[in-house]
Amino acid sequence: ALQVVVETGAYQPRLFAVPAAALLLAQEGQSARAVELYALACARDPFVANSQWMEALVGREIAAAAETLSPEEAGAAQERGRTGEMGPAVEELWAELDGARQIED
Repeated sequence: ALQVVVETGAYQPRLFAVPAAALLLAQEGQSARAVELYALACARDPFVANSQWMEALVGREIAAAAETLSPEEAGAAQERGRTGEMGPAVEELWAELDGARQIED
């Protein structure tokens, strides 16, 4: 889904791909990056910010990941997300995941 978002700029796949990537990062222990990415998704996509389903599925996990950080680290990650730009963030994330996939192949 991230590839579709990067290649086409499609909005609908982004609604799910970015929070899913944040959840994956949280599960991999990359808490600051997960908090930042989810804050970005919430700041740029009202569906993500206001969806109870998304909160139950992803938001709670991200909140738990934020608790593993110092208050300063968590606040800084949230601020980076709130003020970030979706396009460059998605492209960077795709490049990172695509690079990791190529290493595994």
